[in-house]
Amino acid sequence: MFAERTEDTSLVELIMSLSPKQIKVLTAIERDGYLTFKGIRRVTKLNYLRTKLLIMDLLEKQLVYEKRVSRQRMFFLTERGKKILLLLRGLEI
Repeated sequence: MFAERTEDTSLVELIMSLSPKQIKVLTAIERDGYLTFKGIRRVTKLNYLRTKLLIMDLLEKQLVYEKRVSRQRMFFLTERGKKILLLLRGLEI
């Protein structure tokens, strides 16, 4: 039971550390199934460098994973990312 509480608190802390643009990217990936780098740039309206930093942060937090198909970078949600989105929906009023 203690392990569940620490996992829940770490997820809450993770949710609190997410920026609105990161949440927007996660919801767009869930809606479309995946996003390319260019798709993430369109969703967030960020330049190349800031988009790269945003993606690196999501990868470090293990919310998305990257799959390369020829020269395209495609980003998909991990199980942890899906769980975060479920918790965010539960918080919406």
